[in-house]
Amino acid sequence: MKPSSLLVILFYFIGLTTYADSICLTKSYAPQIKTIQLYKQGFELSQPIIQLGVADPLELHFDELTTQNKSYKYRFIHCNANWMPSNTMPSEFLKTQYEEYVLNIEPSFNTLTPYIHYSTSFPNEHIQF
Repeated sequence: MKPSSLLVILFYFIGLTTYADSICLTKSYAPQIKTIQLYKQGFELSQPIIQLGVADPLELHFDELTTQNKSYKYRFIHCNANWMPSNTMPSEFLKTQYEEYVLNIEPSFNTLTPYIHYSTSFPNEHIQF
């Protein structure tokens, strides 16, 4: 399946801050994407921070207001202190590949507005820092 869109974590699509002209804005660039959430696994109100060397994965969740499943990928981009992309190569901060498909897809059931819920967590067997 071809990816219909590309999610960029730390992020085009999701971000942790809102600096002007930053790649890491907290917004969706696709109007059909809603309810974007990124948090520590099991703690929905936590900050999306990973401590290296500790098994504390982050969960990514979002909804798409459609009835058709799409294939999404997420990608990691290293940013500097101003949340702008740095010149750091993915191989310098990742042990594995730097992009992966969002595999957990659930269609809505008995809702007035049909949607598809997407979720994933990382680090995982495909993405490790």
